[in-house]
Amino acid sequence: MRECGRDLIPDRRFRITNSGIRLRMTSPPRSPPVESATHLSTGYPLRQVHFSEFTLDAELFQLTKRGQPIEIRARALDVLVYLIENRDRVIDREELRREVWASAALSRSSIPTCICELRTALGDNAATPQSIETIRGRGYRFIGPISGIKVDDPVRRSTPATLPFVGRQAEMDTMKQRLQVVTNEARCQLILLRGEAGIGKTRLLGEFVAGQRTESYTAISPLTDGAPAYWSWTQILRDALRAHRTDRAALISHAEILSTVFPEIQEDANLIHARPASLDRHSILSQWARAVRSISPAEPIIIAFEDVHRADLDTLALLSWVCRELANDPVLFICTQRPSADDQTASPLLAELSRLPDCTTITLSPLREDAIYELLDPLIVQREELARTLERRTAGNPFYITYLIRHIRHSALATEKDGGFDTLPPNGFEIVSHQLSDLPSSTREALSAASVAGCRFSATTIAKIL
Repeated sequence: MRECGRDLIPDRRFRITNSGIRLRMTSPPRSPPVESATHLSTGYPLRQVHFSEFTLDAELFQLTKRGQPIEIRARALDVLVYLIENRDRVIDREELRREVWASAALSRSSIPTCICELRTALGDNAATPQSIETIRGRGYRFIGPISGIKVDDPVRRSTPATLPFVGRQAEMDTMKQRLQVVTNEARCQLILLRGEAGIGKTRLLGEFVAGQRTESYTAISPLTDGAPAYWSWTQILRDALRAHRTDRAALISHAEILSTVFPEIQEDANLIHARPASLDRHSILSQWARAVRSISPAEPIIIAFEDVHRADLDTLALLSWVCRELANDPVLFICTQRPSADDQTASPLLAELSRLPDCTTITLSPLREDAIYELLDPLIVQREELARTLERRTAGNPFYITYLIRHIRHSALATEKDGGFDTLPPNGFEIVSHQLSDLPSSTREALSAASVAGCRFSATTIAKIL
């Protein structure tokens, strides 16, 4: 799973990571999934697992003990899923940071704190572990007894990542047109994909990139404060260095110069430590522009930044600079962004990006009933009525639509002949909790108070309540 800012319910066969953008689904194994207490590495995404007195439901984002829900934060639940899926080996902290936190910058205590929270929820003890074992200096391993497991079978059941891609043809055509400008006219283009959380920005980006042969990379903005300046750019450059260790002399040269100012570039890159260089801000920006262009000097390239509303100011300033510096180079930048910045100090820079001459802004709207209809299994009873119900309940948000489709399959509501779709859950408590879990506690308290007032409320009134 990923943090819930992602726009579709996560599927471990469809990953967007910082180790190069390779937005494709891995082919599932030919053998059928094994529902066995001793075989967990089936190659299929985990759906549900029973261990000791607990049941972990990865579809409903819920951990229960003897049927009673246990309060646990989303990130801790994600870690538990990952440990169980890989219980045959020890998982080190770096792998957890990369796979669960999407390579975000973390404090030294973040992962141990998350493990501690897990142990508390499971009633486990580090000294005499029954579920999660710490191997000093190595990492963590799930050792609990598995009594039953369910995994996805793509032959029998569609998963969210394989649901039809619908309702975004116009947006996809616009993106393809911008790429044609990059390819045919050698002009740098910037696309801003805007929309609320869960509206489908990441899915659209993934579908677009997967359909191109152009070399491409993606970086995800850090989820926590305190990341080094230009962190997203550093991730792009490190990925490019790993991909071109031997065939990009200019890239390596520019990266070595930048590494004197940004030592994190040297990680996993096998760079020769260059002599310290005295670089002013103008020189640093120019050096970054040269490094980016040297990634693919003879061919077009796609560079994507996810969640730029969370990006540091230096990253946004550099993006604006590079778009101007590389105006006559075949580079396509794509940025996903929520409507309002988390940090209002970033708003002027985001507005500046939208005013660049070769910037195209695409605002994603909710899915309409006809698109939702295409998402549903043709064999579902009263398919049209269900599509209308889902549009009304979700306001067309693909994230919530996907969740409710999974819920329908899970509870077999779609097979009812009386069309009892009013029995759909009135809210997605589990998924909302998952989505809000990474917000500061003060923000969650404010939202909790505001939820009583409805969709519109007075900030002054909420402030008085708090």
